[in-house]
Formats: sequence, C-alpha cells, structure tokens
Amino acid sequence: MPNVQPLYSVAARCETLETGSTHALVLIVKQLLRVFADAFGDWDAYQSAVPQDEYLRSLLAKPYFIVLVAVASDKVVGGLAAYVLEKFEQERREIYSYDLAVQELHRRKGIATKLINEIRHVAHERANDCRSVARIR
Repeated sequence: MPNVQPLYSVAARCETLETGSTHALVLIVKQLLRVFADAFGDWDAYQSAVPQDEYLRSLLAKPYFIVLVAVASDKVVGGLAAYVLEKFEQERREIYSYDLAVQELHRRKGIATKLINEIRHVAHERANDCRSVARIR
C-alpha cells in the first residue's frame, strides 16, 4: 500500500515537511502534475505549461495551498491539491479539495480514501483556521 505523505506550506501552522529540501518538494509536485494529466486525460492543462521551479517553491510557501501525495517505490502514484479559502458570509475559512487523482494501476487500493481522510485531518488540525473540508471534487 502506498504511503500518503502530506506536503504542507513552509509557512503553514501544521507543517510536516518530511521530504527535505524545497527542490525535492518541487520535483514531487511535478510528478503529481503528471499523475493529474494522466488521470484526467488533460495533458494540456497539466503538462503543456508546467510552472517554473521558483513559482512552485513560492506556491508551496503559501499557507493557503496544501498538497498531499501518495508514494509507492519513491514515485508519486496519487495526490490531492487543496486551497484554504476565506469566506465572506461568515468569518471563517474552508479547505476546498481541488484536484484528487490516483494512477490507474494503483486504484481500488484505498489511496483516494486515505488522501481524503488526511485532508480531513489537516482541517481538524487547523480547526482554529478552517471550518471543514467543504467539497471534494
């Protein structure tokens, strides 16, 4: 079973960067973009203009961006990208899961469920900041 590893923003309150340098994190995010491209069949959106390393490092440093990855044999096989959004109807924040995908070979093994449970855990950890996981697309 692949391991689900959270990659949180360096500035985030619940940081658990276990993978090391920001260069390694950028490489992991780029692997995740390939997983999304394959899973969604949308190469143009996810691979035609992959952001530069500096852009990805900057995005990973934002407290409102959350990335979770599932890794098997040192390869990203699934992941989830989510955003913390400030609401206007009430003084609160919610985490919106934007992209969630698992490589076809690794589906039906509970990986997506683990990713969803992990983002719920992140929301719980950030209870002072985020109300809940609002949507999973």
